[in-house]
This record gives sequence, structure tokens and C-alpha cells, in this order.
Amino acid sequence: MRSNLHKLCPPPRRFRPAGNIIEAEFASCPPFAKPKKTKNKARADGLRYERKVHDHLADRFEDTCVLGPWIKFLSKNNPKRRGKPLYCQPDALLVDLKRGEITVVEIKLKHTSVAWWQVKQLYTPLVSFIFGEGFTYRAIEITKWFDADTKFPERFEFLDNLSQIPSRPASTFHVHIWNGRG
Repeated sequence: MRSNLHKLCPPPRRFRPAGNIIEAEFASCPPFAKPKKTKNKARADGLRYERKVHDHLADRFEDTCVLGPWIKFLSKNNPKRRGKPLYCQPDALLVDLKRGEITVVEIKLKHTSVAWWQVKQLYTPLVSFIFGEGFTYRAIEITKWFDADTKFPERFEFLDNLSQIPSRPASTFHVHIWNGRG
């Protein structure tokens, strides 16, 4: 059964949501994910921007920032895997234990609906499965370029400053435009 989201803003090709999670845990880097040299200029630009954002987040949220954690999980929605785990890697988590808040961060060079699908349908369900109900979960896309005509599955709010994250309702998707400087 497909929702109106699939008509308005379909998921990326071959995207698999978390679905009905059986188990999930943080894991070490899987063997298939060893870094390779990229031959695609756009991909290389995206990875370079991601590294800059990682550095920025690590400086700004040094005690609460987890960069690129790997998550290993089993889901009832992937019966073809026959017990073999799936892996995914959110770009960053901001884990504030004192406030009971976890922010799932996706970094994109250009604003895209792919960020929403990854954060809302894959990463956040897995992170909330791992940490449990005692936390508030937030979602944010950090992007360098924003195009207002980009289709997006839900309304979102802009963040002028990353320090605004805690003041917003948890259900709101946030977009922060960061040019890579300052």
C-alpha cells in the first residue's frame, strides 16, 4: 500500500525504509564500505562538503556529536535477506543526554527529498529503536545549496543557527543552509 507521499515525492530508487525492525545496534564499519577513490566530480564535491560539515559539527558540538555511525539491523520488511543484516550510516547524530534529545543529521550538497526519506524513514526509526522512548528525536538536513522548487514530502522549517534545534517541536523537519565557512 502506497501513501500520497509516494505520488507527491517518491523515494529514491532502491530505497529501503527501516520498516518493522526486529533488532538494531551500532556496528563497526562493514568490510564492503571501505573508502574508494571517487571518479565522479559531483560525488567528490559532496564528500568534501560533508567533511567540512563534520569538522564544523565536531567543533561546535564536541561532547555530543557522533560522526557517521554505522547501524546494523534486521527488518521484517526485507525477507529476501534471510537473517542477513542490513547496514546504514547516518551522517551524524547529536546526542544530548542531559536534555534527552537526539538529532539525526543528514548532509547534502544540494537540498533534496532524499534527505527526508533517509532521516525520517530509515535513520530515525533505527536510532529510536536503539535508544528507546525516553528521548526526543529531531531531524535536520544541512545543505549548501537550496532550491525552493525542490519537491519535499512535508513542510519544514529553516534554521538560521544550529543552536535553534532544541527550541523547535520534535516532529518538525529542519533545513539548515551552511555555505562551508564560519
